Amino acid sequence: MKKAEAEGLTSIQTSTLHLVFDDLEKHLSVGSERQTHPLELEKFRSDLAGSLAYQEHVHSWNLESFKQVIALGQSTLKSIMLINGGAAVALLAFLGNLLGKSSSAVGLLPFAGSMRIFVVGVFLSAVAYALTYFSQLFYNGAKPWEQKAGLVLHVLTSVAGTASLCAFLLGANRAYLGFAALAP
Repeated sequence: MKKAEAEGLTSIQTSTLHLVFDDLEKHLSVGSERQTHPLELEKFRSDLAGSLAYQEHVHSWNLESFKQVIALGQSTLKSIMLINGGAAVALLAFLGNLLGKSSSAVGLLPFAGSMRIFVVGVFLSAVAYALTYFSQLFYNGAKPWEQKAGLVLHVLTSVAGTASLCAFLLGANRAYLGFAALAP
């Protein structure tokens, strides 16, 4: 086992464990003329229990890590949607205030592009949420094509989230240009 660990083995599949146990049972039944000392059997049981406990620990650790990655991804998508939606709402409030104080609608035109970009950013973050759902749905599939589809959807989720962040930056730049155009 130490040799296998030194060669980079980090986990053992249950099918492999079944094969090892089957071979061990065959070996014990064939070699019944040789009496196994009770201490040897107890050591084997102890080693087996330790190995199973370690495998359970590794599995639990991997599961919790996966849950954390999912939670962080959801928090990121919520933040992206919030900054784009918040920027659109703030821009609408500013434009409403500007309209209330001015009778001319000409000052609103430079902000139309930034509003559209913020709305596209909100839409892209909603698309990323939907793709996250479908990505996980396909990752849980047993067929190889489902795993590949899950990976493709995972990449598309990342692209949609990144595009939504870029939309915020572009919309903020357009809004800045709109503010600069209002300056006397």
